[in-house]
Amino acid sequence: MREEGFADDGLFDQMKMFFLPLTMVEQDLTIDDDRWSQFASRRLEEQVALQQRCEQLLEKLIEIEDEYYRHDDSITKLRRELEMETARRARKTPDGEENFSVPQLIEDHHQEMEKLEPIRSELRAEISTIEGMVASIEQGLCDRITNLDRNLIKPNRGFIMYGPPGTGKSDIMSKLSVRIGVNIVAPPLAAGELNRSLVGESERIINDICMRCHQT
Repeated sequence: MREEGFADDGLFDQMKMFFLPLTMVEQDLTIDDDRWSQFASRRLEEQVALQQRCEQLLEKLIEIEDEYYRHDDSITKLRRELEMETARRARKTPDGEENFSVPQLIEDHHQEMEKLEPIRSELRAEISTIEGMVASIEQGLCDRITNLDRNLIKPNRGFIMYGPPGTGKSDIMSKLSVRIGVNIVAPPLAAGELNRSLVGESERIINDICMRCHQT
């Protein structure tokens, strides 16, 4: 392109690297034995790390569950004493001796349980997520994939040329698309063409271009 008179100050090489993920060939999608071994090794390391993390979370969850149910058992015991007309109990504190009614003690235990409840839920959710990740890794290692599906590779990138009219943007993109095998999915848009007066028209044009990109 430079030989044809297009000056770019090194921009063309950068554009080529930018578009490289969009120009994959079948050879790029094939997974050979060496690549698979490297992939499997990394996944096994991830699996071990996830399992260790899961074990730590399980231990913490067991501690939280024990504390939670200790409060629950205390509430049950206090209610039984309350039903047996044991109205008050004594408890010593560092500041001296204070008397607390059984309902107040029950309320204290309820408050502690409420504090523990979100911790329990968070731990269970994280454990469930990790178990799902471990299962996914195991499934991936068992079912070896020798060729990637091209449709699974969706780089979220595009390229927009902007500048004053008549500076050769369309010519540059047309030449570049032929050289590196990318598609131009929309005709050049003149300045102000997206500023439509009707509500939703500008969005419709952009959505149409995005749909063409997705189908290409």
